Amino acid sequence: MIRNNGLEDYNQFKTFSSKQPTMTEGNHESTFKELYLNHYFLYNLLSQYENSSSDLRRFSSIAKRDLISALDLINMNHFESAYKDYRSFIESCLRIVAATFRGYVIDQRHSKGIYSSSTQLKKIRSLIDTNSVGKFTSWIIEAFSNSIINEDLLQINKLYSYFSGYVHTNNISHTVSSDLASLTTHSSDTTLGVLNNIKKLIAFCTSIIYFSTRLSLTYKLGQQDFYFMVSFLKDFIPEEHIIDINNSPTTGLYVDFDDK
Repeated sequence: MIRNNGLEDYNQFKTFSSKQPTMTEGNHESTFKELYLNHYFLYNLLSQYENSSSDLRRFSSIAKRDLISALDLINMNHFESAYKDYRSFIESCLRIVAATFRGYVIDQRHSKGIYSSSTQLKKIRSLIDTNSVGKFTSWIIEAFSNSIINEDLLQINKLYSYFSGYVHTNNISHTVSSDLASLTTHSSDTTLGVLNNIKKLIAFCTSIIYFSTRLSLTYKLGQQDFYFMVSFLKDFIPEEHIIDINNSPTTGLYVDFDDK
């Protein structure tokens, strides 16, 4: 009977769960610890939006939720499930950038005594609210094509496309694992490849979120925290780039001052 088989399977699940290997106890613990600290740093950056606009509070809260969930799944060796959370995390980070840019445009217009809306502001608003992720990502890459974070956004978009391959089931051509033991058993090379992909993602997301905090001028890292950030980004992002973001976040940003 299915019920009896289910009860037997449940007991096997309990045994498996109690002995399930984790990153914190495995051969890659040191690499995972480094990744944990990188996540912790980014989580703290995202926490700076708690007293910001409703958009920034909402997107940062969702981003933090997905960041925690994804890291926990990585620890439990559920790589493909983690990719789905990281994909959602990327969307929130990009929306944070867009919402911060919208605030910047408003501030710049106010500085010139312009308090009405504009075509640019209406477009940003509609794209922040859209459910069409493809349309949104295409716009943000175009809108920031001359900005200081152009390359960061291009790298994030590549990773977003990669993670999307694990979300859209019609794009999966190979037979996937459907039992817990297979889902959580990986070769050392596969594990290191996954951890490196996540380190790369966290590096570029840290860069654009730091850009957003500097653009809004609401947060400034202390010297020790700044150079800790520089140190864990260095494998993917040169120190000079982070210094440029810190000093000149408005480089290449376009503000439409037309009153429309």
